[in-house]
Amino acid sequence: MYTFKRRIKDFLKTRFPRATRMYHHFTNTLKSCVELPPRLFVDETNIEILAHNWATYGLVSSSRFLRNERRFYYEEDIISHFKKMMREGGVFFDIGAHIGYWSILAAHRGAKKVVAFEPIYGLTRVLARAKREYGLPIEIVSRPVGEEGNEFVRRTGIVPTAMKIDVDGNEPAIIRGAMETLRAHRPDLFFEIREETAYLLSDLNALGYREVKRFGSDNIFVILSG
Repeated sequence: MYTFKRRIKDFLKTRFPRATRMYHHFTNTLKSCVELPPRLFVDETNIEILAHNWATYGLVSSSRFLRNERRFYYEEDIISHFKKMMREGGVFFDIGAHIGYWSILAAHRGAKKVVAFEPIYGLTRVLARAKREYGLPIEIVSRPVGEEGNEFVRRTGIVPTAMKIDVDGNEPAIIRGAMETLRAHRPDLFFEIREETAYLLSDLNALGYREVKRFGSDNIFVILSG
């Protein structure tokens, strides 16, 4: 039900987006200091990240959090398949990395290289600190990928064996920009589709991709293998 309180929130978010984000960040940071320990372990790893910040709190609040272990597990059904497909010695592109949950898991699983694409500094600084503390093989790219994804592969020579795409509806632009890489190298794909972007599956099938698994009934997360 679309409540009056929800209407007010949506109005403020639309008319005053910057102020709304600042309020959200401030309140979540306070909550993180009250409700979480200073540091948390990521999934099954022995890698800790800073917990007293808005970004970590937002992720943990939608995760399974084991307080006695100071550990949290995010999107467990999807992650379990990701762990099976993330090969040791592989190269992982984490597009829309947020605080780096998937990036940290890929490094823990033995990826020789992880490239985390995330333009929001408030998110990347959590991952950057973990990278420094644990010597993780992660490169952080602090700019949007957009339709220039192939340029990164051509310029650096870094070719992914797996890619996760979670960019709040901008998946079509990312996939269009990566077509050259997808056609030539067939990395495994993990990404979200919506009703309006379901056509992407046909485009990827035409490149030789097959669907391995899908999750959810509304916005669907799919795993494809080339």
